[in-house]
Parts: sequence; C-alpha cells; structure tokens
Amino acid sequence: PQPNGEIPETAVARLKEIGQWLKINGETIYNTTAGDFPAQSWGAATRNGNDLYIHILDNSVSEITIPINDKITDARTFPDNIPVNVQTTDSGTILIDGLPSRNVDDFIIKLQLRK
Repeated sequence: PQPNGEIPETAVARLKEIGQWLKINGETIYNTTAGDFPAQSWGAATRNGNDLYIHILDNSVSEITIPINDKITDARTFPDNIPVNVQTTDSGTILIDGLPSRNVDDFIIKLQLRK
C-alpha cells in the first residue's frame, strides 16, 4: 500500500491475475511441499502425496530430464489433462519428451507416482 493506505491500480491488477491463476492452479501450490529434487534450469517441482507437479518456467525447452527414480503411473498436463510421453533412461532418471507447445509463464505437468 501507499503511505495513505491505498493500493496502486497496477498492484490491484497484478493481485487479480495471481488470484485467477491460483483458482486454476492452486492444487499445485496449496498443501504441497518442495519437490523431490532442487530447482533445475527449466523450473522446479512441488509435491502432495503421490502427486508430483512439474513447473516448467522455460518455454524454450522441448524435453526435460527429471532426476527421480520413482515409478510414474501417469503423466498429464495440468490443468487440461493432456497425456505426456515419459521414458526411463539407463541412469534411472525420467525423460519427458514431446512437450506440447505452450505460451504460459508456468507450464505444469502432473505426475502420479506409484504408492
């Protein structure tokens, strides 16, 4: 707020944008913990139980390597639920390839891990 207690219009607009994003994507943030690995050059992850949310912040990547060894039972874009290809490499990491084109600040993939 300003010294007079008012919130500038630009801040109000930005807070509304954040609120709209959270209405759609809040599941990937609320009640989660840090992901299973540190932030990567392409983004980061959050986790809630057996759900691992991959937040891709670099729109230029067409594939990413995720440093986990857990068995992935399902991989889909969030929130639109489009299947994503997953491959396991010899090193035990998971490679997600063929990422759909996107134009968002935070492209999210929801991975369901074996219980």
